[in-house]
Amino acid sequence: MAQTTVLIVDDTEDVRTIHGILLKRLGYRVLEAHNGSEAVRLASERHPDAILMDLGLPVLDGWGAIEALRADPDTAGIPVIVVSSDDDPSSRERASAAGCDFLSKPCRENELAASVAHAVGERPPSVRPPGP
Repeated sequence: MAQTTVLIVDDTEDVRTIHGILLKRLGYRVLEAHNGSEAVRLASERHPDAILMDLGLPVLDGWGAIEALRADPDTAGIPVIVVSSDDDPSSRERASAAGCDFLSKPCRENELAASVAHAVGERPPSVRPPGP
């Protein structure tokens, strides 16, 4: 059985690292992109099972990347979870209209884990703190 793959798209390396550590601990394979253009390319090449998408990205912002993903039949069905500090009603409405879930930064580990599990059709895992 193939391992579930999540593409983390964020221009902040610390965010990619923190989210990546959590997702790897939960058994997911992780891909990373630091801008929207790279995210679209990686999604097209690697077909991840879900994408965590920041909005304020260089080269191509998150909205532009989501639009490009939705316009391509090969990537249109990939679940996208917007993870952004731009938490206002219009951003949430725009994400919903694009078929995306929305998490506000900083998000709690259990929220991130549950949202990814839901996006890929899995049962939400219980998040445990790392061992000693």
